[in-house]
Amino acid sequence: MSGAVKLIENAAFSLGMNRIEITMQKENIPSVNVAKRNHYVFEGTLRKAIYNNGKFYDKLVFAKLKNA
Repeated sequence: MSGAVKLIENAAFSLGMNRIEITMQKENIPSVNVAKRNHYVFEGTLRKAIYNNGKFYDKLVFAKLKNA
């Protein structure tokens, strides 16, 4: 998965984007690990922001800046 993230980053930043966000449900540990492995910065938790299968879950926000 990290290879795919790098391809997306390169494409986005080469098109002039300055920021990429990755969001995921708090319980999605594999996605949290992808963000961390790729040096995304944890920016916060949006409480009860995801509705899935009749329940609300917290959403985590990670981001990377082009020149950070």
